[in-house]
Amino acid sequence: MDRYGDEIELDLAFSTSYRLSDFFDGTATVNTLHNLLQTLRRRRTSYLAQAMANDMELYKASLDQPRPKNHPDLVEYDLQTSVLVGMHEILQQIRDFTAGAKKAKVKPLPRPVTAEQRYKRQKAKQAYEDVMSLLVFTDDPQQ
Repeated sequence: MDRYGDEIELDLAFSTSYRLSDFFDGTATVNTLHNLLQTLRRRRTSYLAQAMANDMELYKASLDQPRPKNHPDLVEYDLQTSVLVGMHEILQQIRDFTAGAKKAKVKPLPRPVTAEQRYKRQKAKQAYEDVMSLLVFTDDPQQ
């Protein structure tokens, strides 16, 4: 609740008839809240799923846990946007093949950046800095 309380409150307000206070004053059960949170985590358009997808600490903590192969990645944009992005890229292929190109030049549209991508970028930057710290550059060509 401390980390994602605001997102949970927004999701409950927009998606259900519950309010977060219902679970603390006894009008709704904690089990109901648990079930709602599990559902909100799986919905790509929920504020909770978006916050968790961008949480670097959560991503680092889950690195050593096995991931199911059919587990969908969480994204920050909804199904309609995803379909439109895919259609745009397919139309680029059709344009190129209609013009007689042997290979389509598809320029992918930008996707939302997730914690996983930021983490990999951070690790690559750290590795680069580690290598650069070991190298010594001089202006003297004799060395």
